[in-house]
Amino acid sequence: MNFLRRLYSFVQPKPTKYLSDSDWAVEHFPAEQHELAICVVHVLIEYLHVRLDDIKATTRFIQDLQMDDLEPMEVLTALEAAFAISIPVNETWNLETVSDLVQYLHAKVRADES
Repeated sequence: MNFLRRLYSFVQPKPTKYLSDSDWAVEHFPAEQHELAICVVHVLIEYLHVRLDDIKATTRFIQDLQMDDLEPMEVLTALEAAFAISIPVNETWNLETVSDLVQYLHAKVRADES
């Protein structure tokens, strides 16, 4: 019986901290970056199969999300399509965290709007 309880607790879905992706964005980013942050987190969830609760502004792509060699390019390609922008690879080498990426996109989108 004890084994079954442990097994059930392992397979039972973990409760989520956030009621919505908007709640997540409000906790981690300033208001002007909420929409970008939500888009980024959706792409990360879709391509990396992670949970919203596993992502914070300080989450590192390689160390924390364990992205392989191709996944960063897939994520960038999806974000280029979502925002109709071009992201030069040489501008992405210093993007280590979710916050770095959101800030980069925020500046890029604002520059393209000007």
